[in-house]
Amino acid sequence: MSANSNIIQKQANPFYASVADSPHGEKEEQRKEWEEKYLKLPRYARYGLISKAAEEEILRLASQFGLKDAINLGRVSRLVRQYFLGGLKGQRLESAVKKELNLSGEKLRNFADNFKNVLRLVQETGKKQALKDLRQVSLREMIQNEERIVYEQTIGNGDINIEEEKAEPSIANWIKDYKLQVGAGNENVLKRSDYLYNSPNAKRLNKRDRNKLSVLLDYYDNKKKVFYNTLYEEIDFDFMLEISNDSDQSSSGSEKVAEGYDIKSVQNKPFFDADKASSEERKIKKTESGKIEKKEKMNTEKNTLNLNDYT
Repeated sequence: MSANSNIIQKQANPFYASVADSPHGEKEEQRKEWEEKYLKLPRYARYGLISKAAEEEILRLASQFGLKDAINLGRVSRLVRQYFLGGLKGQRLESAVKKELNLSGEKLRNFADNFKNVLRLVQETGKKQALKDLRQVSLREMIQNEERIVYEQTIGNGDINIEEEKAEPSIANWIKDYKLQVGAGNENVLKRSDYLYNSPNAKRLNKRDRNKLSVLLDYYDNKKKVFYNTLYEEIDFDFMLEISNDSDQSSSGSEKVAEGYDIKSVQNKPFFDADKASSEERKIKKTESGKIEKKEKMNTEKNTLNLNDYT
């Protein structure tokens, strides 16, 4: 592959594309800042952004609109990047396309419509790949069996108060507090909503953590199996939140991942190494003496994952 072809390929990938407008003008601190933001994105988004499928779709789109030079390819890739960072919602998307690519009129509208297809492909590709790291397990059984994950994984930062005693905001403790507040066997949607917004512990959570608690309680009340991430060794709230808000799940769980896309392949290895390092850091948990001894292994029975059951 020639040097120019290599640059073109890099600029068409939302992860690898340069941060600066020129592929040769990127500074180390700029790259580091982007990669730090990238690692904070939900896992499905990271998998999709770095995928070969996204790269090929951006190349196709750029060719269709006469934008297949390195600079314009980088601009298209960065627009995809900005969308998943939360900076291009609604009318801002069309305004950003107009500014970055100098398009207008019918051409602008056509590009924006096609660009949305790229965003959908990134989401679908990422979700399909994310499924490979997931297993479905019973939340109620984990709590009953005192699996370590329900005591180690937390929602929120500060302690919560249970029966006038401070406790870590672990999954097990949130469920315990919930049952104490609403009464065992009395769980329903209205009581769950009241607990999330009015109980002393839950009302202190920020929006993101309250959403995690909401989906946890929904899975608990309805006896659904939660998604357990075998890479991070924790319940994958990012994925559960995404599928709970996704209105189109007709193909996410059944189709094969796009051919040629492998998150552990050489071309994607920098991402995988970063994700793996992050997972190792998450495994280091603070423990307190006197706690119940937790079982070290979980029953991660493999199931056929059907997202249609979890919409």
